[in-house]
Amino acid sequence: MQSGNPCVASIANGGLSGSFTSASVTYNYHEFTSSDVGTTESYTFEITKGFTKQARVIVVGGGGSGGATSTFQGGAGGGGNVINETNVQLYPNYTYQIQVGKGGDAAFPGKSFPNATQNGANGDSSRFFVGTLINLTAQYGEGGNGNSTPTTNTNGGNSGGGFLGGDDNGLNFGGGGAGATQDGEDAGDGGTNTAGDGGDGVTLNLGYTSPSFGTSTISVGGGGGGALGSGVGTNQDIGIGADGGGNGNGPARAAVDGTRYSGGGGGGGIVIDAVDPEDDRGSIGGDGIVIVIYPTGSCY
Repeated sequence: MQSGNPCVASIANGGLSGSFTSASVTYNYHEFTSSDVGTTESYTFEITKGFTKQARVIVVGGGGSGGATSTFQGGAGGGGNVINETNVQLYPNYTYQIQVGKGGDAAFPGKSFPNATQNGANGDSSRFFVGTLINLTAQYGEGGNGNSTPTTNTNGGNSGGGFLGGDDNGLNFGGGGAGATQDGEDAGDGGTNTAGDGGDGVTLNLGYTSPSFGTSTISVGGGGGGALGSGVGTNQDIGIGADGGGNGNGPARAAVDGTRYSGGGGGGGIVIDAVDPEDDRGSIGGDGIVIVIYPTGSCY
């Protein structure tokens, strides 16, 4: 879309927008995010003038939350899938639908029966679609498992990209959450007394400084790190989250949420609070994002 090509313009009912120039070509971008943690948001986007066959659409699904228990380890949440599609065709007279998926809700293992939860929750998918013309859906990451005995399943959650969460291997450590492009690490793979690290996601080079991320290069869709078992190890043995995934919990250290807009999985956790255990929660998965970038042509 060099100078002389038709001007391309658009409108959207929300989100953040701007423009940038690369190799003498001017581009517009629109970033669509959730308004708050735990919220799945919907938007619309329309081309009002011209058309393009050179748009780029990035869709990141919401990450799963980490499992959390009151006694033993929790498995980490899996990362949401990441779609980075180029040469997308956008035409006027279509209303493109956008869904930005939330991250998985936190587990509350200390609540009174029957409200206690130990397994992490799945995130929500993110989408960019219109009828049957285009459907870019980034699937959500799954929540990690959490149980009250070390020999019961505390594996990490699977990712929206189809990769598998790490196994707890029957140890007193949680498995790592899967990333968009890699399985989560099994407990014990990093050493005898280690929780599993999160699997890798995807690094995006946007070409402009994103108002949502504050940088032009961002890594997203990573899995969370698994938790240590109760009363064992050091902080060096916790599972480390990757590409927006949160770290697992260790001594005197809470599990870390997935980073906002990254679709990262939440870290696995142990929840112990003698004051009010009902208020304690596990980690939250990172919500997703949808970004649309297109060349404007000769609008000026």
